[in-house]
Amino acid sequence: GRATMNPVTVMGLDPSLSGSGICVVDQCGNIVAMHVASSKPRGALVRDRMERYAGLIRSVMEMVHLHKPAVVCVEGYSFGSTTGNVTDRYEYGGLLRWSLIAAGRTVFEVGPLTLKKWATGKGAGDKTAVIASLTRDYGHVFRSDNEYDALGLAMIARQINWRGCDDGT
Repeated sequence: GRATMNPVTVMGLDPSLSGSGICVVDQCGNIVAMHVASSKPRGALVRDRMERYAGLIRSVMEMVHLHKPAVVCVEGYSFGSTTGNVTDRYEYGGLLRWSLIAAGRTVFEVGPLTLKKWATGKGAGDKTAVIASLTRDYGHVFRSDNEYDALGLAMIARQINWRGCDDGT
């Protein structure tokens, strides 16, 4: 669709410590911005963990301040995950959600299985099925599953915040 002067945007956010996928789309579904905020562990101290989260959150919030999304869909926690340090994911996720809400954003959580079902039509399936479905539906090819998840979440945010599109769709 064609762009508007001040398009309403929404954001999809796949919060991962190694690479948080951030996708901003306009009301017509056009990708306005795609970014992956990445980080590496800094150490075992509390300060080290907090500095890591702060760097990731700064990247996300720069996108929020730039694009002012009306709605942000964040992928919910994967409670079944056993790899890595689960505490780190919960700490980062909580601080991230708090930062979004403190900035006045409307935040929705979309569970991982809900995202898979939305993308593939089935509640089960691996990342490859999600990637294949989103590539088929939207025609974009990305480098990481974090970007694909962010795109799916942004498109869900678009549906939640539906205002119509200036090209009639």
